[in-house]
Amino acid sequence: MNGLRGARVIILDDEAGEAIPVIKSLAKMGVPVAFFDGNDSELPTANKKLRGIRLAILDMNLGVTGSNESIASTLVQTFGRIIDKYNGPYGILIWTNHPDLKDLVARYIFEHSSLPNPVFIVTMKKAEN
Repeated sequence: MNGLRGARVIILDDEAGEAIPVIKSLAKMGVPVAFFDGNDSELPTANKKLRGIRLAILDMNLGVTGSNESIASTLVQTFGRIIDKYNGPYGILIWTNHPDLKDLVARYIFEHSSLPNPVFIVTMKKAEN
């Protein structure tokens, strides 16, 4: 887990195949990336959450079914287990086929007591396969 301390970008997506082109593109530019698929056993422990993150690329749906509130809540709770509450300024790119949930996710992020507030939250639609 210590190798992740240099990461400046995190990608949270339940489909690794969708994240690989982004990871490769960032790697070509020399940008350190940490990838998480949302699997509990792969997330940092409470005392090893990441600091120094400047961009979080988040997939809206981490494979959860149910209401919009459940989907958004799962994303925010999982993200909260990755990033340290003392992380410096950062932005969020919600990378999704569900851009209509951005406002709900943003509200949950700003209400989450252990998440630092992002400087911006924007969405980008995933490409259709």
